Amino acid sequence: MNLNQLNSLQIVSKSFNISLEFLDSIYKNKLDSQYIELFNIPKKNPKRSKRYREVINIISPYNLFYKELLHVIEQTIKGNQDSFISYIAHGFIKNRGVRTNAQEHLNQKYLFKIDIKDYFKSIPKEGIHNIFLKLGFSETGAEIFSNLCTYNDILYEGFNTSPILANLYCYSLDAELKQLADSYNIKITRYSDDITFSSNIDNFPSLDKIEDIFNKYSFKINEEKTIKLKYGQPQYVTGLSISNDKYPRVPKRLKRKIRQELYHLKNHPENYFNTEDNYPHLRAIYGQIVYILGIEKSLGKKYQSDFINAIEENNIYLENLYMDAPHGKDTINTYHYIDESEFIEKTTKKHYLILSLVSINGDFLKNSISDEITSLKNDLVIDLRNGLTNKQKEKLFHYVEDNIMVKEKYIPLLRTLSIEAYLMFKFEDSKMDKKSYQNSYYSIFNSLVSNILRRYKNNTNQIIVEENSKISLEELKRIVLYKDHFYPITIISKGTKDDILLSIPDYILGIIRDCVKNDFSKKLEKLKAGQNLIEDTKFHEISDKIRLIADLNRSQFFTRQNNNRVSCIELNQYIHKNLAQNISISKMAILKKTTHSFLSSLKKVFGL
Repeated sequence: MNLNQLNSLQIVSKSFNISLEFLDSIYKNKLDSQYIELFNIPKKNPKRSKRYREVINIISPYNLFYKELLHVIEQTIKGNQDSFISYIAHGFIKNRGVRTNAQEHLNQKYLFKIDIKDYFKSIPKEGIHNIFLKLGFSETGAEIFSNLCTYNDILYEGFNTSPILANLYCYSLDAELKQLADSYNIKITRYSDDITFSSNIDNFPSLDKIEDIFNKYSFKINEEKTIKLKYGQPQYVTGLSISNDKYPRVPKRLKRKIRQELYHLKNHPENYFNTEDNYPHLRAIYGQIVYILGIEKSLGKKYQSDFINAIEENNIYLENLYMDAPHGKDTINTYHYIDESEFIEKTTKKHYLILSLVSINGDFLKNSISDEITSLKNDLVIDLRNGLTNKQKEKLFHYVEDNIMVKEKYIPLLRTLSIEAYLMFKFEDSKMDKKSYQNSYYSIFNSLVSNILRRYKNNTNQIIVEENSKISLEELKRIVLYKDHFYPITIISKGTKDDILLSIPDYILGIIRDCVKNDFSKKLEKLKAGQNLIEDTKFHEISDKIRLIADLNRSQFFTRQNNNRVSCIELNQYIHKNLAQNISISKMAILKKTTHSFLSSLKKVFGL
């Protein structure tokens, strides 16, 4: 479903699988305790004139709607983020944060820090309406979603969508502030409501000039938090010291606190390990260590090692600390569709079993993708010009059964879908009997599940496997249950023939199978200049959707990151020429490095 089709509460309710009564209540700004509550959170500095900030809370499980809407917005801007979010913004943005924000101001002699007063509440509903129009919603849809994402016509802190909507709203503000900073030849960043200017000379724009820009966007300067600092004074940006010219540093007080905790962990364990009541405190310590790890990697690794050694000396392992942690029910549903295929490699006669897993994150994307594929299917069924027989129409979207015309319709659609695919395979020298087939299937399934559950560990994972008479659903559940200590919210079931989303892993398997089944050597020799293999073209169209291809026999892993991806031809050569003699040395080096890292993490986390 396109975003511009979300033009009624009924359609939104169906698309996001959320209660219509809930949407209607929020849309009409009702303060219904069943769905919503307002409460005050004390501010860190009680000396400020406002000691509390008002926050909105959507009651579980209704807050799932906002988590999923956030994901939809992120996916919408993903391919063109620079047109939606300014590069001077660092708060609540993937691959940016307090570290990247502070990094911009390293070793500067002067700092000028400004805070936006009542940041979220200052953003009006009209501004949010315009954001949804820019995202591709219809006029009616923009009105609906601007109502659902605000309360009493203002943006409230507490909605999962508020941070990203605020960043989108501030796109033009950031551009004007950057232009102002450039005119003074100074640096600028914004982390949510915190704006930082820095320079090696004391030359900053006046508050009046900044306020003139703020006024255009309904913002005001919080004068209580406006501060200018010069070299020699403690200089911190988003909580990190910037006096070092190489990287931001964690405050000394936090490091001192962690050192004290680690000392007492080692020398006075009785204060930490006598009861599970102390687990929340241990989790808090480890959380601070993980924070340090993200800022100062080498120091964080040392603290992490000391912490793990200390708890393991007392027969407690890291996963034990989280087994009793409350797991919220308000998690997004992530759907994982699994299909399998067998083929014989013609040169060596090896028998391959390959599993394809496709992940779809959230009910809205699942329903939208299902609608798109169903719409294509309906178009093909009613179109009398395509020459499809009734039997072909019944078996539409099965790669082996579909003709070239259907594939030419389906594969371009596949390229546009918001999915992630994972493929893993094993092989044997001779034909697999039922027992060896099952062993290979369960082994591959185990590795796939390990990979995707680690990635989506905070979600409710629903695994749907293609109907297969050789495979026991109970055994698959047992494998998943074994992982349950780490990932407790996992549901597994067998799919039905009517589940159109199982066509996605089926098609990806078909394209991969075409790539590796037959040796391309003779075909490549016959190619004329400028010609491409059909198999390579199909693979190229979906390659961006494939996150991982893994050869479990040789422990080799191809990913789409770090230049460690392969083309269809390279993958074919890898299969047929034993470890890809024609893949470049640099690529193989990256592959081996990735393999070692991937295997190490699997062994450490899952005990493989």
